[in-house]
Amino acid sequence: MNINNEDGIGVVFRKTLGHYTVRTNGRELDCALSSLLHKQLIFPTADPTSRRHTVQEVREINHVDPVAIGDRVRYVDAGSGRGMITEILPRDSKLSRPAPVPGQRVFEQVIVSNADLILPVFSVADPTPKWGLLDRYLVSAEAAGLPSLIVINKLDLAWKNPRLDEDIEIYRRIGYPVLLVSAVSGAGIEELQQALQGKLAVMVGKSGVGKTSLLNEIQPGLGLRVKAVGEGELGK
Repeated sequence: MNINNEDGIGVVFRKTLGHYTVRTNGRELDCALSSLLHKQLIFPTADPTSRRHTVQEVREINHVDPVAIGDRVRYVDAGSGRGMITEILPRDSKLSRPAPVPGQRVFEQVIVSNADLILPVFSVADPTPKWGLLDRYLVSAEAAGLPSLIVINKLDLAWKNPRLDEDIEIYRRIGYPVLLVSAVSGAGIEELQQALQGKLAVMVGKSGVGKTSLLNEIQPGLGLRVKAVGEGELGK
């Protein structure tokens, strides 16, 4: 993704409460959100046809962060590695979930934007795959209009799951690609690297399936710099 630094445009790749790390041409800026942008209109998703041009209460805005990982944003460089986000540019895609505000309405919470590919990650064993959870991941990806690549890690433990081939064949028959890999032996890692080349991919999966180990196999140290999307992000 080419970023024009002169225009003050970058990509959000990490965020914590009130802070967003924006990358632009190899630089990283710790950015805050403009108070004017923070008060942008946020509408309930339940009835999009009845949108009124009113700003929601601050407590509602606090529950729904208007900035998502992957957002292309316009910023003002404040110097010393700091900046302020002034605009969120239009999104090409978004992976989202309902975000209910207690006692109020349901809002859309965008988990990641501008993604090219969703990677549901499961393990052969330890933990045993929950195929119903995979189905929910695939439905979420389909709803977002995003392709999926199913990644089954811990191939070195194949002896613990004799039904694995039979189970994953169901997904292959209906058109989903499945890649068997092992962060321990290195099996399938080169194929995974090729599949991710030039793409913004989103990993989703339960704790313990080896997401961080896979990231570090793809690129040493990568698992320390990014956050994979967990089970709770898309609903259990």
